[in-house]
Parts: sequence; C-alpha cells; structure tokens
Amino acid sequence: MSEQPVGQFYPTQNYLPEEIRQSSAQMLGQVLADATDILSQLRTAHWNVKGPEFYQLHELFEEIAESVEEDIDKIAERAAALGATVSGTVRTSASASQIPELPSSAVEGVELVSILADRLAVFDAILGETIRAAQANGDIDTVDLLNDISRRVSKDLWFLEAHLQTSGRSSQSGSIQQR
Repeated sequence: MSEQPVGQFYPTQNYLPEEIRQSSAQMLGQVLADATDILSQLRTAHWNVKGPEFYQLHELFEEIAESVEEDIDKIAERAAALGATVSGTVRTSASASQIPELPSSAVEGVELVSILADRLAVFDAILGETIRAAQANGDIDTVDLLNDISRRVSKDLWFLEAHLQTSGRSSQSGSIQQR
C-alpha cells in the first residue's frame, strides 16, 4: 500500500499516539489522492459521455461524483484532525494516484461505464487494504470513516456494473463478461 508523505504535523490531544496518527494521515493522504483522481475521471465522463443513454449516464456520473466529493472532504478533515497538513491539490493527487488514467478517447456510454467500474473496483480494493492497515494500528475512527466510504463505493460500483450486465449471463470469475 502506498502512503502520501505528510507535511508539517501539528500536536493534538487526540487519543492516538503520534506514530499512529502520522501513519493514518499518510494512508489518508494516499486515499485522498486516489479519490481526487476518481472525482476528476467521473467529472470528465460526465462532461463527455455520448450515446443513446447520454442523459441517464450524465446524471449517474454526476451523482457518483458528488458523493466522492463529500468523501474527499471527510478524508481530508480526518487527516487534519490527526494533526496532518493536508495536500489535496490536483498536482499532488495526479502524481500520487494509484488509479489508472482515463483514456481521453473514451466518450461512448458503455465504454465509460466499464472503465469507471474498473476504476471504482481498484479504489475499493485500495480502501479495503487501508482499512485493514488502520485497523491493525488501532485507529478505529479512520476505519469507521473508510468503511462508510467503501460501502458507498461498492454501491456505486453495483450501479455501474448493472449497466453492463444482462440477464441469463453469469461469470465464473465474478467479473463482467462484456468488457
């Protein structure tokens, strides 16, 4: 799991030892970078989607983007509450993100849905890894926050994948067959 370095760290009366607060803040910095990248990809898809399902997908991408934007604020605020200086700039996020790039040529509705589903699956896996690490550190508040975000990401992933699934088809591996 990658961690974003923390800038200046401030003292706080938070119950966690400084070492754990710094570790959690670094992990949250990485999640913040990944979430910011996801947000920019969702906004790009929202602006550029084409095809017969334009309006429905335009609205869906916007709805998911708004949820991610709320998550970003919560992630950054948690890192700040731990004593970290938060760097949430686009440049910082782009250089640190673990999320694959959105191809600039992707504009067709089903293609964007498939790509964004893949991106959310990667992000949810990162969240799971970060949750386990925060849990091992005993940072239950960060675990609680990330669990909430992971549940929402899983729901958004379901909404996207439902556009790719057809009745009567099943996948042995659990992945969508029409990608």
